[in-house]
Amino acid sequence: MRLARLIGSREQVFAVKTINKKKIKKESQLLKRELTILKNLDHPNIVKFYEVYQDENFFHLVTEFCGGGDLVDRLIEKKRFTEEETRMIMRKAFQTVHYLHKHGVVHRDLKLNNFLFSHRGDDAELKLIDFGLARYAEKENLPLHSSVGTPMYVAPEVVKGKYDEKCDSWSLGVMMYILLCGNPPFEDDSNQRIFKKIMRGKYNKSGSVWNTLSKSAKDLISKLLAVNSSKRYTPQKALKHPWILEQQPSREFNTKSVSKILSNLRNCDLKYKFQKEVMTVIASYLNPEQLKKIRNAFDYCVQAGSDEITSSELSKAFKSLGFQDIDDEEIKSLLEKVSLRKGAVIRYSEFIAASMDYKFYSKQEILWTAFKYFDIDDTKYITLANLREVMARRGRKLEDSEIDQMIQEVDFNNQGKLSFGDFCEMLGVNSRKSSQSTVIVANEKDDLVTQIPNFRSQSIQTYLSLQSGQ
Repeated sequence: MRLARLIGSREQVFAVKTINKKKIKKESQLLKRELTILKNLDHPNIVKFYEVYQDENFFHLVTEFCGGGDLVDRLIEKKRFTEEETRMIMRKAFQTVHYLHKHGVVHRDLKLNNFLFSHRGDDAELKLIDFGLARYAEKENLPLHSSVGTPMYVAPEVVKGKYDEKCDSWSLGVMMYILLCGNPPFEDDSNQRIFKKIMRGKYNKSGSVWNTLSKSAKDLISKLLAVNSSKRYTPQKALKHPWILEQQPSREFNTKSVSKILSNLRNCDLKYKFQKEVMTVIASYLNPEQLKKIRNAFDYCVQAGSDEITSSELSKAFKSLGFQDIDDEEIKSLLEKVSLRKGAVIRYSEFIAASMDYKFYSKQEILWTAFKYFDIDDTKYITLANLREVMARRGRKLEDSEIDQMIQEVDFNNQGKLSFGDFCEMLGVNSRKSSQSTVIVANEKDDLVTQIPNFRSQSIQTYLSLQSGQ
């Protein structure tokens, strides 16, 4: 894993994971599946996937950088977490895994190592990573049979080789036990002996640490570590357990900041489909402090733990901040403008894209970097072929007619392609004020991985400034 900075926007930091093609030649389908899943996830507590590059020998996966270490690091520092600290962590873990299950994804490798902190501060966000073993688990694909995961975290039914998404609930129970007690509920020198203990479901319920835990905490652990998966708590049910509800997270908001961000949202002029796509790309250039403010505004609008804003929630948020003149028709129109997908909700990434400050996205280097993201063959134009390729690698499954329409809507000079001037005009920015600093991304086809961008070997070096291993 290496640290990288975006050329043209040096503040933004990314993580780059390099994978040797020879080592995954027989497992390329697993990489495809992981990327397909990651591209379609949109949650504040799931690491954001941005892009994949490849050269002759390697794939380079670019994701959100989380610099605060993982839960294991924090546990080593603290020895064990208090119930209050554990409650905050587990609440976010339950919310995140509930989101996955709601979207038909089972992770299959939930563990402390796979939850990272965005930074080392006390207000760092928790992020779930590593979807290498994850898969879609629709009813027609169940039960699952592969014996995968980390031994001390796997559920009894995984050991048996016949399971569904409830295996994740067991892993969450193991996590909760470790955070509170400082050691695993099932441990031994031999994996086989660990599996035997797991099958029996007999974990250590004695000792000075266990005896200090509240009855409510012990009860939730027992509900998660139920050997019979039909009786095991789901993440959604766990969120309603008295131990989780015992102490709700403080919902303190900077109403002045929230009001400014909602004002940006109300005034956003997203008339074109391509404009919406571009704004989601620009959103990835926001620094942590900017993102924190927007996340705070998003949380202000939704019920605690929700990952989407409904029309009624948005209306209530506006009116609570004094926007009394906003009516249901304007709310409906706003949702239609902001949403990339048809539906009466605003997802997290869509909210970020629509509520950014004009002063940020009208900066010269931001505009040019975003333009070059789509001008993948460096012709100084964005063509239909460019847009088709970028939409595919972003996981946006669009018909050719939809892509044609995206270009036609903003092809102000009827050239069948977009210049930098067209691009800026679409965003409501004067292109004459925008300098064209050089950021080059090239494209080269390869059939090994479909719907993944393929770049010449030098492209990652010209688009991202790579640094030493992290």
